[in-house]
Amino acid sequence: VAQHSCLIFDSMVENGESDNVCKMGLLHEADEVPIGDITSPVKRAIPGIAGIAKTIRNTTYKYYGCQLIQEDLAKVCAYDRAIMCDEAYDLIDMECGSWAPIEDGLKRPNGRRRKKIRPCSYKRSETEFLTRAWLCGMIDEKPKVPMLVKLGRMADSVRDLF
Repeated sequence: VAQHSCLIFDSMVENGESDNVCKMGLLHEADEVPIGDITSPVKRAIPGIAGIAKTIRNTTYKYYGCQLIQEDLAKVCAYDRAIMCDEAYDLIDMECGSWAPIEDGLKRPNGRRRKKIRPCSYKRSETEFLTRAWLCGMIDEKPKVPMLVKLGRMADSVRDLF
């Protein structure tokens, strides 16, 4: 989940999305902390679960200062689908099928991610996630383990960090 959220955040930053969208991209799986990683079809099939997940996610967004703008929420969904497609292709050698993100108009370098996604350890994913959260000002303490993937230059806003 942490690696997935970092991939979304990185794509958003690379495409020049707003600070709000980038923070939401990093936090978009917040509902999975208390209820677990439940696939979207199962969430839709179990009465009440999708609503609970949305409440947890929106509460997390608000806690970290995100504005719940409908257009930004739609962008998070589009990036989520795009990265899920990349993960399916790169990690399990599966085609995206009907949920491919092509119709979403998401800008992608050369039509694909800049490099193949490779699985990373829980610890590395945690470090990568916490480093991005620290860079966004969501946590005060810099992670003790240095960022393992350098994404570019540092600056004041999330958009300019990379």
